[in-house]
Amino acid sequence: MNSTPTPQESLTRLALDEICGVFGMPPEAHWRGFLESLFQRTARSFAAFGATFDQKVAQWGLDGAARWAVGMFASEVEVDGEEAIPATGPLIVAANHPGSVDVLAIASQIPRPDLKVVASGLEFLRHLPELSRHLIYVPRYDIQGRMGVVRAVIHHLAEGGAVLIFPGGNIEPDPAVLPGAPDALGSWSNSLDVVLRRVPQAQVVVSIVSGVLTRAALRNPLSPFLRSKRDRQKVAEILQVGLQLLLRTPLGLAPRVTFTRLPADEPRETRMAELVSAARRQIDEHTSRWEKPPGHRRPIAA
Repeated sequence: MNSTPTPQESLTRLALDEICGVFGMPPEAHWRGFLESLFQRTARSFAAFGATFDQKVAQWGLDGAARWAVGMFASEVEVDGEEAIPATGPLIVAANHPGSVDVLAIASQIPRPDLKVVASGLEFLRHLPELSRHLIYVPRYDIQGRMGVVRAVIHHLAEGGAVLIFPGGNIEPDPAVLPGAPDALGSWSNSLDVVLRRVPQAQVVVSIVSGVLTRAALRNPLSPFLRSKRDRQKVAEILQVGLQLLLRTPLGLAPRVTFTRLPADEPRETRMAELVSAARRQIDEHTSRWEKPPGHRRPIAA
């Protein structure tokens, strides 16, 4: 008789499923067992981290838990413009998405208990109940269900809440180490434009994150076997985060986060265009900053 798996075992199983999914390996794949054995310790570390993070959300709120968590993945975080985040009222924070650490870095700077994050509907996340209270899940394959996400965002904003959204809908190049970050902004979803028009009273803050991925991770031995740049970046992120959790070291990672609030009187029909323009300007600033020697970078906040 099979025993019921423990919560830790269930999270480990879900983490393995997600890792294998990144490699495009379905359950029936011939090499699936080998890949699972290779990443078993990494999956257990993910599971332990997820369970602890969920407890921290219950204790300290999402921003407090994010501050605790980001310290595991970054030796320091440079923050600029956090005063642009209003303490109350409907708020949209639209950000680029170079990797999972960006969510922690941004959320750690938004001290609002009403913050919800629009996130991929991964089963791993759905098994973290305290965190789930702060998430609006995007169905992975249900296009019709995604309209429900737009309605949920509009409803939360209409009630005066705050929403963190990644309009690109997928992982984007890290401006500090990869080309193409400004071009990726062109794929930001028009769904955000619908939200901006339906809730014109919402304040809008653009956030750009860079430096969440190391060049060493991108040069991993699996990279030559992956076809697309996006897959190589996803695998690099998994290997980097897994190594950080296993070794309990941030590997010298020092992300930078900036916030810029858009003018409140921006006409509704131009808000999306101005949002993308503001994001492009921030990415240009990030790129020029990382081109300078490390000694020229000033830590703004830890």
